[in-house]
Amino acid sequence: TVGSSDKVTFDASSSVDLDYPLSALTYLWSCSQTSENFGRLCLGFKGSTTSILNVLSASLGSGVFNINVTVSNNELMTATASCQLTITNKFLPMTYITSNSSVINVNERIVLNGVV
Repeated sequence: TVGSSDKVTFDASSSVDLDYPLSALTYLWSCSQTSENFGRLCLGFKGSTTSILNVLSASLGSGVFNINVTVSNNELMTATASCQLTITNKFLPMTYITSNSSVINVNERIVLNGVV
């Protein structure tokens, strides 16, 4: 969930093709709405063909969106991943979380201090 004036970055640059590791990858980003106008393409969405996509939430307006990236190789094989993005025009509080521990072990319990 982000506010209506935030910038959101989606990153698919760690995509790899294990079957064809030397094949160059191409990227195609798309967006569809999941609330208010289910299935409709996102007005104001500027897709990209690079591995990183920056979205200004103000360009989409408030709502719930699916951001999709389709990665293709030279053999025309594809894979798609999706992420849900919620944009609200309500105030989002700043939160700060700290811990007194400088090192945290996997099975160790820690105490977090939070301020909103």
